[in-house]
Amino acid sequence: MKAHFSHILFLVAFFIASHHLMSQTADLPSGKFSDGSFQVNELSYFFSSSDPGIQNIRKLPSKNFIPVNQEPFNGGISKGYYWFKFNISNTGVSNNTAYINVQNSRLNELHLYEVRGDTLLSLGKYGDFFNFANRKYSYKNFVFSTTIPANSTREYYLYANQVGHAFILPLKVYNLKDIQSKILSDYLLEGIALGILIYSIMFSLFYWIARKEKIYLTYSLYILSAIGWIISYFGLGFEMIWPESPWFNTAAAPFFSGLHMALNIHLCQVLLHIRNLSRTLHICCNGIKILLLIVAIAPVLTPLDNYGYQENYVFLISFLLVIILSVIVILFSIISSLNATPTGKYYLYASLVKVSGIINLALMELGLTPAMFHLEQLMVGGLLIEIFLLSFGLAKRSQLQKIQLRKQKLLAREMEMNLQKELLKAQLEIQEQTLKSIGQEIHDNIGQMLTLLKLNLENIKDNVSKEAGVAISDAQEILRNIIQDLRNMSKTLNNDMLARMGLVSTIEMELKVINRASGMNTFLDWEQDIPPLNKQVELIIFRLIQEALHNILKHAHASEIKVSGRLEDGQLVITVKDDGRGFDHESTTGTGSGLLNLDNRCKLINACLSINSSNGNGTEIRITCPLDAPPIAPSYTGAVSIN
Repeated sequence: MKAHFSHILFLVAFFIASHHLMSQTADLPSGKFSDGSFQVNELSYFFSSSDPGIQNIRKLPSKNFIPVNQEPFNGGISKGYYWFKFNISNTGVSNNTAYINVQNSRLNELHLYEVRGDTLLSLGKYGDFFNFANRKYSYKNFVFSTTIPANSTREYYLYANQVGHAFILPLKVYNLKDIQSKILSDYLLEGIALGILIYSIMFSLFYWIARKEKIYLTYSLYILSAIGWIISYFGLGFEMIWPESPWFNTAAAPFFSGLHMALNIHLCQVLLHIRNLSRTLHICCNGIKILLLIVAIAPVLTPLDNYGYQENYVFLISFLLVIILSVIVILFSIISSLNATPTGKYYLYASLVKVSGIINLALMELGLTPAMFHLEQLMVGGLLIEIFLLSFGLAKRSQLQKIQLRKQKLLAREMEMNLQKELLKAQLEIQEQTLKSIGQEIHDNIGQMLTLLKLNLENIKDNVSKEAGVAISDAQEILRNIIQDLRNMSKTLNNDMLARMGLVSTIEMELKVINRASGMNTFLDWEQDIPPLNKQVELIIFRLIQEALHNILKHAHASEIKVSGRLEDGQLVITVKDDGRGFDHESTTGTGSGLLNLDNRCKLINACLSINSSNGNGTEIRITCPLDAPPIAPSYTGAVSIN
């Protein structure tokens, strides 16, 4: 709750600061302002609910005109018609052409008159009620021109019809050089801004095609609607795209503005996961989107130019209320999701810029705050900052998604490895149970039968000749060794013996069995300071050694086997080495069951397996096992494969 309250305070402070910045205007002492060699004097206005006509306006005494002490003039939502009266003085030493620039591209009707003695001269009648081609200069704002003699002053009357719409009159007078510079700077600003926005659209569309995520298509439409609002609100659209559709020029700004805000809320819902955060808030967002689309489409379906002040006023107030509601919903959504969404702060910063611009623009259009000359530069600059922050937030979101995807892949791989381990454990458990049964069978049945055979030979020996008795004694000795070897084998097949005797003694017994059975020389070199390991890990190590010894017996044709165990860098290093025929390890596919069993068992205890062998030079198997190797599942008892 405290965090949300601090965010609200921050929003209020940001709005006050931005409002102070945007409302900085120059007071005009005595109603005078100048530009270059021209000076405008005594700017004043007369307001009427009906148009009295230029002849009646000229007859009015000066006291009926109200001085304009703050430029630009802001009349709020106009309820009637304005007549402005002012003088222009040429302070230069030569005749110069004055360019009177009304820096507002969205005015219904303007008509400028110049007084030359007793003659009244019309300098042009322009506005959004007429086709763009009617203008003398192909420029988005309204420009009138006249030549003023050196060191002389002329009087002017400007008629303005902006009934039912926000009325702001930023009036300036330029010489030729300055008006050219002004027009160039305006087009340069818009060209740079539109270039950046179009590039952002192309980049976002590329992401949409590459990643198949609708959010990037929505973002492209969002930027496109921002472009539509810029060119409609500041006149470029009427100049270049729909110059013969005055009715659409009136409807274009609210249309693109409403569409832009609806897409803004949709981005808010997707980026901030509003559906998961609050179902009620999600429904409110959908409702506001519907209202925005209604107020956006309404002036297109029913041109407002066909109606008077009351209808236009109701629509404008309704439109501003819906925009303000959408702003409230966006801010509430952002504040509610800041802690839940990693990229929420970027959306917050972007929305702060947008919200401040929208609220200040709304207050200015309602006539509650002063107007400004550099409105276009501030609004376009704010929009670019907003798009930059949103693009950065989307890029951050994409980066986080990649990280999350990478984590998911790692988790899936880990789960797959764990599954493989579990399958291997189950397989080895089955093998162990089988071998344990075989060992028990050897001990209980085959061992007993061989013992009985030994007793029978003992009985026969007393009833045969001396030579036969010697042969029977030799057979008894061989039989005694077989019985002992079978008993040892049954012990190694049963993991209970390992638990009773320990790892080293069990390995030593295994080597003795191999020595007696095959005649190979066997050696065991095991360091005394090796600490005991987990019983399950010791069983795996013993089965690894068993597997290696079995592979030597089957394939190596060796005469000597050496098994060693020592500590290196805090790890147990086990080596099984023979002097057999070896093999080409580099060309071996590694799919043989012996090598595969070794590798699988090593994975169970996080051990590393390395094999060093070549044709004619024997084989060395090296197993490096951490002393803190993880224990195996309790059900696992180990096994050795018989190939």
